[in-house]
Amino acid sequence: MSHPPTLSGPWYKWAVVGILWFVAFLNAIDRHAIYSLFPLLEKELSMSAAQLGLLGSAFVWAYALLLPFAGHVGDRYPREKVIRWALLGWSAVTALNALVASPNHLIYLRALLAVGEVFYLPASLAFLSEVHPEATRSTAIAIHLSAMSIGQVVGGAVGGYVGEHYDWRALFVVLGSAGILYAPLLWMFLHSPGSPAAKPGNPAEKLILERPRSSLLQSWRDLAGIVSIRFVGMAFVCYSIVGALLMTWLPYFVFNRFSTNLAVASFSANFYLELPTTLGVLAWGAAGDYAAQRNFRGRMLVQAASLMVAAPLFLAVGWSQTLLQVTVSLVLLGLLRGGWPPNTMPVICQVVPQTLRSTAYGAINCLGNVAAGLAALAGGVLGQRFGLGSIFTSCSLIYWLASAAMIYAALRPLQFEFRQEPVSVPEK
Repeated sequence: MSHPPTLSGPWYKWAVVGILWFVAFLNAIDRHAIYSLFPLLEKELSMSAAQLGLLGSAFVWAYALLLPFAGHVGDRYPREKVIRWALLGWSAVTALNALVASPNHLIYLRALLAVGEVFYLPASLAFLSEVHPEATRSTAIAIHLSAMSIGQVVGGAVGGYVGEHYDWRALFVVLGSAGILYAPLLWMFLHSPGSPAAKPGNPAEKLILERPRSSLLQSWRDLAGIVSIRFVGMAFVCYSIVGALLMTWLPYFVFNRFSTNLAVASFSANFYLELPTTLGVLAWGAAGDYAAQRNFRGRMLVQAASLMVAAPLFLAVGWSQTLLQVTVSLVLLGLLRGGWPPNTMPVICQVVPQTLRSTAYGAINCLGNVAAGLAALAGGVLGQRFGLGSIFTSCSLIYWLASAAMIYAALRPLQFEFRQEPVSVPEK
């Protein structure tokens, strides 16, 4: 019996990052391209501000509702298979956006897009955590997540340009086709390492409590017993709320406040925030690996520091009076907020057993997306009453709350706390 060609060797862990980089890029661009088209959708489909907000909310609510199940699937079934079928599913839905004839059609497809995309991130981050040891885990995830930041930039810029100069419907056909054509490469080259890549001597990996794969309900019960993950989840919710407000309403804020055209608004809101975020994610990811090698609590403190120093930049964004001011503020915000994304899954790996990591990420991502969906909708409603500038300035308080949660999580005893049988993790 013949087997498909695979990649192997000590460099395979970095080949996996490269293979999944483009998948993550498509994941982001398919999700975010629509936000730069708001003025066109408002005109062509006669969408109200509330309906535009629902384009963001429909996605994140459907995404959130399925995340616990999707995370469990990533622990229960081969993660490489979950990744392959997720890409095919969301790419097909993306192409269908070209056929919409009413606001409701578009809102329904946004929810269906979430059904495809939801399975990717928990499985892919857990897969990378299997392949990469503690010493390179945050760096690998940072490179992978940089594709999502770049995808958001490209989605916003290309979406705005194509929408203004060509037909916005054709954009979705091209994006969907790209994912469908790329998917066969995952069948050819992506395979599971078979076991987590643990660095000898790492206290978290040594004390992992391996359990047989359990039901979804039992997995949730196990996770609920880990106190540290509760505070990580709280911070994740805060980070998600702010991310939803930026993703959904920043292009619209720039378009209206500074009277720019659609292309400039989309480019400014995406490029000047997401490109620096990409650089920040890479730098903070390396910092997380460095800190974790010197202190087991280092990754959590890196995340807390990043959110703390980024928070004041939201005041600058909301109070900006010129396009130059908001541009500088967004660049600095992007560079400083990058400590959260690349270190989240590595932190989960430090306090959660290998068989529950995808489930854990799905669970806290679920909470974050429920909050994000409410935030996207509230941003449209409250923005009309108080102004989007006030909405963005309030994000500084949310970031400070998230930072406080991570500091508390880092300073408390780190434990695996299953079924009232805590096992303390000694510091390095």
